[in-house]
Amino acid sequence: SYMIASFLILSATLCLSLKRRLFSKPSIWDLSIPLIVLNPVQVGTVIMVPNISHSVLPLFFLFCVGHCWVSRKSTFRFAAASTFAALSLFTGFGIFVYIGFAVLFLSDWIMSIRSGWRSELPFRVFVLIVLVLGAIIFLTEYRWDPSNDEMVFPHEPWSDYVVFLNYMFGRFIFISKFARPYLGMVLLIVSLAVCAYTACRFFLDSKSRVFSIALLGLSTSFGFVVMAAIGRVSLGVDGGGSSRY
Repeated sequence: SYMIASFLILSATLCLSLKRRLFSKPSIWDLSIPLIVLNPVQVGTVIMVPNISHSVLPLFFLFCVGHCWVSRKSTFRFAAASTFAALSLFTGFGIFVYIGFAVLFLSDWIMSIRSGWRSELPFRVFVLIVLVLGAIIFLTEYRWDPSNDEMVFPHEPWSDYVVFLNYMFGRFIFISKFARPYLGMVLLIVSLAVCAYTACRFFLDSKSRVFSIALLGLSTSFGFVVMAAIGRVSLGVDGGGSSRY
């Protein structure tokens, strides 16, 4: 639990630093970062079910990848970012950090080819090797275990998946259990809209550091919550309101 709390503090620090690198000027909105990352609502992650691989370590790796990707130095940008992305695979739940970075990397590569910029080709080939090698090692003797004997896909009715997600998003702040799914529905819709807007801006300009990092974080988060819903909805839709999610 102390180790998990330490990684959360490190993640909050990395996130603050990443925000400063992207926008340079401090803002009153910077206060939202420690309030989100060190939110006491997630006490379940730290104490009740202290599993560092479930979300805390992937979160840490996510910010590490983000820091590396915005670096101006090609060596650090490609080598370090791909290494952290590959390492995130071995937490199990960090697979979405890996997938998000792979999409980011391949999109950036395609855009660089279109612009005729080939000076970074050796670094890009190295990244490809790291990502492929990491996936091969991870998948060797990998065994799928949802840790839920009642899991069935697809679950019926399908609407339960949406309700589960509503509970997940509604658990973000301290409100009554009755109001959580309704607030969660609003937050889910807003988040999807922001994600769609970010994706559009990114594919129009993949060189934008802000939209690259925003898309990396949003896609990672949505991957995590969707898989949580698929794996846990059979235990009850209100289970999405668990503190560890």
